[in-house]
Amino acid sequence: TTKDLDIVGAMQDGRVVKFRPLPAAFVGAARDVAQQFGLPADWINLGPDSLLDKGLPDGFTSRLETEGYGALIVSFAGRLDLIALKVYAAANPNPRDPDSGRHLQDLNDLRPSADELVFARAWMAGWAAGDLLARADRIIGGLR
Repeated sequence: TTKDLDIVGAMQDGRVVKFRPLPAAFVGAARDVAQQFGLPADWINLGPDSLLDKGLPDGFTSRLETEGYGALIVSFAGRLDLIALKVYAAANPNPRDPDSGRHLQDLNDLRPSADELVFARAWMAGWAAGDLLARADRIIGGLR
């Protein structure tokens, strides 16, 4: 179970683009849901949209799993991409998030295969700098 919803972007012409600012109606609906279910105000956030500057894993959009909820259409990252994004999040914890260690637990719960971890590492190797990639390598090594 997740405690929040991370929005990477919006689909536009078959690709993922930044979704800033969030539409007012969407923000209002998210606020209503937060109040109704006792969730934090930022339970929906655009934190991971900085990944669009680095580049999403190759083939990301082809693996999206799309669901409709009335007028709202949501595309979820596929398993391979979720693992890659979780390796990144575990290696790059948010100092303002006291629960950032959950990403490593999520990875343990997902029980990624060696091939899935190789994919995650290859994606990060394309853009990650020394310390970040070294932390990712330690995480991947601990999961094997």
